Amino acid sequence: MFVVYLLLVLGGQGEATSEVSEGSPPDSHDTCHTLKLAAQQIRREGYTAIDKADSIREQAYRLKDEAYEVRESAMEAKSALETTLVETIALVRSQSTVTNLYIQEMRSTLSEIKKKMEDMEEKMED
Repeated sequence: MFVVYLLLVLGGQGEATSEVSEGSPPDSHDTCHTLKLAAQQIRREGYTAIDKADSIREQAYRLKDEAYEVRESAMEAKSALETTLVETIALVRSQSTVTNLYIQEMRSTLSEIKKKMEDMEEKMED
């Protein structure tokens, strides 16, 4: 990019000088000054590009940090959800066991009552 710019600047200088006088050599002081200005401009553009690159890199690091924080929050939420689900399943399983025992006890009691009723009916018939 620098070389192309220099060629354009020098090419423009040569044309302007050749239009003024064909045989006179170009003014080396003007050429050096023009090259110096071009180099300074390129240096400023380079520093600007470096500053922009640094800014972009800092933004990328911030986004990366935010992404890690979001990921960590999501992992914590997932862990909490899994814990809650495991606790809920354990509670339902426990309640299910207690309910089954209660139902078995009710069946046993009803069977005993039925047997007693049958025994009473037999005694009444006798």
